[in-house]
Amino acid sequence: MISKGKTESSGLIVEWVLVTDPIGDDVKKETDKFSADLNLSSLLDDRTVSYYSCLKDHYGQNVSVLHFPVFDYQQSNHLADTSTTLTFIFSMASVLIVLNGYSDEGMLDKLNSNRSPHQVMMDLLISMYIEVDNRMDRLGQKIREAKSETIEKANREVLLSLADIEQEMVIFSKRLEDYGEAFHQWLSDSTIDRTCTHQEIEKVRLLIRKSLFNSQLFKELIESTSGLLSDSIDNRLNSIMEFLESIALVISIPTLIFSLFGMNTGGLVGRQSPFGTIVVILISVLLGAAVAIYLKRKKYL
Repeated sequence: MISKGKTESSGLIVEWVLVTDPIGDDVKKETDKFSADLNLSSLLDDRTVSYYSCLKDHYGQNVSVLHFPVFDYQQSNHLADTSTTLTFIFSMASVLIVLNGYSDEGMLDKLNSNRSPHQVMMDLLISMYIEVDNRMDRLGQKIREAKSETIEKANREVLLSLADIEQEMVIFSKRLEDYGEAFHQWLSDSTIDRTCTHQEIEKVRLLIRKSLFNSQLFKELIESTSGLLSDSIDNRLNSIMEFLESIALVISIPTLIFSLFGMNTGGLVGRQSPFGTIVVILISVLLGAAVAIYLKRKKYL
């Protein structure tokens, strides 16, 4: 689907073209109008990384390209490529917007408003980073819950949950770094600088910086929580080992006494007494109990 129109903003008339889910040569026909060497076939098929470039047309005027994948909440946290991309090819007088798998709902209304297509691009990025901020809040809540569970119960379930959160955070932060690199270049574009306000540009810069700061902060929080979980598991294992060693020591006392009186040698007191067995059992139990009480007071049991 192809939609076309013109927008007048601040005395500048800008022609725009919106191509939704292009087929065949839809995009090539429109890019030829920019009089620049634009070969976007491979770029439009890329659904992994963002891309920005500024070229010169045959008349020496700037023609810029911004392409980036759009991930929903589930996709942004996993390795699979997205099915949605946005591509902007723009100059001062023309803007071509290519939507692949992206709903144009609301886009046409904005393009038909009194805002220039360049400002519509800015609005889109602002809305994207607001959603990024919401995703960060959800990840932050997961991290807080994982830390609370780590303190209460350091078990395999918590370990797997934390591993999933860490994977999500690593992938999401890499997506944000990719966005940040391309969008920072785009914000420095001379056409954007002339068609958008300083406040709009700085707002996007701030949102990008905030997202990168939060992603780094959350990664460090996950690392500290992982360290806490590892220490908790180690402490539990050490406690179990100390307990088992103490139990082994308590059991070894009666075993030693039984072994001494059970050896086929003479000279041991009470061997010939009819109450010898009972005496040995009592002595073993008493000594074992005494050792157990001692270890309990020393907090080994």
